Amino acid sequence: MFVILFFGMIVGAMICGFIWSVRDARARRPISFESAVWKSTPYGANRATTRIRMVEDFIKTHDLTGKSRAEVVALLGEPEKTDILGCEMAYLLDREVETAWLTVDLEDDQVIECRVATSKD
Repeated sequence: MFVILFFGMIVGAMICGFIWSVRDARARRPISFESAVWKSTPYGANRATTRIRMVEDFIKTHDLTGKSRAEVVALLGEPEKTDILGCEMAYLLDREVETAWLTVDLEDDQVIECRVATSKD
């Protein structure tokens, strides 16, 4: 009886591990950037999960170089942080191991660089 119970527990743990890994992989799958979703996702874990999934598509499809601060805000909303990692604007992406940000550098109110960066705050 003990062997059957032990075997059942092992199989159950393996099934739970498989389900968890599939769920986690789905949660990290890239999605298309949508300005309204980016801006409207509530602050917290959902915002970070949504944005980290969108950022790859955003970088590929939106060249911010030369755009004004107002144009960036219209697309991404107000930044969570300013003057972090030496940039003027930063949008939270993820907080799992390090904090990941989409950072935007401006010069004379024009974007000169947009990149993903990390900090330990």
